[in-house]
Amino acid sequence: MSIVTPVPPPTVPGAAVEVPRGPAARQVPGPLLFLARSLRTLWSNGKARIGLVILGIDILVAILAPLLAPHSPTATTFVPYQSPSATNWFGT
Repeated sequence: MSIVTPVPPPTVPGAAVEVPRGPAARQVPGPLLFLARSLRTLWSNGKARIGLVILGIDILVAILAPLLAPHSPTATTFVPYQSPSATNWFGT
């Protein structure tokens, strides 16, 4: 063999793998299996596990938000823009 033509690699017995053909070869795993594999892969990584826990806590707080903060965020119980007084040292 020359420098231009590479030497073929030696054959190893049992290394040849037959690729299945037909409808069985084209089956795609279901969405639940894909989701389970993805979550297992993420959970095996430490940083991803911390991220998933934080994401889960955020989702839980968002679902329970009406119970955690029952008051309106825009309702005011004071007169705004008052000057400083003994009650409100820096004003409102």
